[in-house]
Amino acid sequence: SSVAVDFELARLLYRSGNYAESAELLNGVVEKNAITGIGIEFEALGGNPIILKVEKNSPSERAGLRAGDQMTQADLQNLIGLTSEEVSQKLRGIANTPVTLTYVRGGETFQKQLMRETFFTASSAPMLALRALAYRKVGNIQKAQEDARKAYELDPKEGALAMAAVAFEREDMAGTLRYASLLKGDLHARIFEAAVYALGGNSVKALELLRDVTVQGTDGRNVPLQEDRRILLKALSD
Repeated sequence: SSVAVDFELARLLYRSGNYAESAELLNGVVEKNAITGIGIEFEALGGNPIILKVEKNSPSERAGLRAGDQMTQADLQNLIGLTSEEVSQKLRGIANTPVTLTYVRGGETFQKQLMRETFFTASSAPMLALRALAYRKVGNIQKAQEDARKAYELDPKEGALAMAAVAFEREDMAGTLRYASLLKGDLHARIFEAAVYALGGNSVKALELLRDVTVQGTDGRNVPLQEDRRILLKALSD
């Protein structure tokens, strides 16, 4: 898909040090991957729309919808017998517009009014995390923090490095260690950890982590990683 191609291109731009270009391309990627609706996954096998998953922080989660609920009407229009695409068209729409959903749970019928929102699913986490890293490199720490938090909420593993990077930029050393420690096999996370120890005067621990990074090897084509490695080396030499 065009989203996947553009995301991969944005990754290459970021790794080559073209941070502003990467962030700009990611703006379109993130927008295309966002969803405006009520935040559910469902199937309509046999013409019966059944909720399979309720997205975190979505209108549906706040309304109390659950997996297994059978949707019967949207704005009093029948959903039974429709295809999945037809049901989606009834549920999606413009952000901040209401939809009244009728559904059945345990033989009992319920009706809730939900406000459509534009939101992200877990598939957006790596895109938001990468944009956060790009924003950090161009000096927009506020936007970097916003994207890092969104990515971490959607998928902690995908968002942890961005959270560590933003924490490091804000001189939150405890936060840097907390998030970097979640990524045991990540070279960039080890560099952040080592830099924290070096800046805190624990050169022994920093050198120990640096040796691990050296043994594993660093990719010379990964410009942001090399830049942060130089920050570490400077901290060790000061």
